[in-house]
Amino acid sequence: MRNWLICFIMVVFAAHAQTEPGGMMLKDFGKLLGLPEEFSAQVEISAGGEEAAMVMNSRMFVSKSGMRYEMEMPGGFGTMTTLALTEGETTKIYMLSPNQKVYTELPPSPRQVYTEEQYKIDDVGTDTVNGISCQKKNLTDPNGKVISIWLKKGDNLPVKCLLEEKGMQVSMVFKDFKPGKVDPELLKIPADYKKGSPLSGFMNLKQ
Repeated sequence: MRNWLICFIMVVFAAHAQTEPGGMMLKDFGKLLGLPEEFSAQVEISAGGEEAAMVMNSRMFVSKSGMRYEMEMPGGFGTMTTLALTEGETTKIYMLSPNQKVYTELPPSPRQVYTEEQYKIDDVGTDTVNGISCQKKNLTDPNGKVISIWLKKGDNLPVKCLLEEKGMQVSMVFKDFKPGKVDPELLKIPADYKKGSPLSGFMNLKQ
């Protein structure tokens, strides 16, 4: 029971983190970094310190209207999909259980929206991540929150992002990054899904 409970807490954590300035970084800071406005990518998410990190493999879809994460749960617990849909200054979060065809709406979170002039970008220098030559940059928001991002030299695409959410260090390593329009159907709750509680859906993720 302890293992699935830890995984459940991590899923909720990841869903909420997507709505924070760090989690929304690739949307909010994209113009400043010259990143594509829409893209998809394989992402390896590590939460916690290096020695005790919990690793989740996921697929990320970013569009103008929001983001979709399809995450593989540690320990073989199945998959969980989260949608973070932006509506003005509010982000609505939905957790979807594909196996059970159940979705849960989490409490909406207000977004902190700043102008480009309020962000600070520092060039840290060059670095190598997984054999890829990168330019490292630190982005600081008006609250002093720092996000480090490594961009591949030559095409300026993200390779790694390091940030802190809820007092926990989160690392995101991007793989198979593909710029391009995202299918709008991916940012919708399927018509055959029923509304349920996150706990009941999670407990039956994998039959």
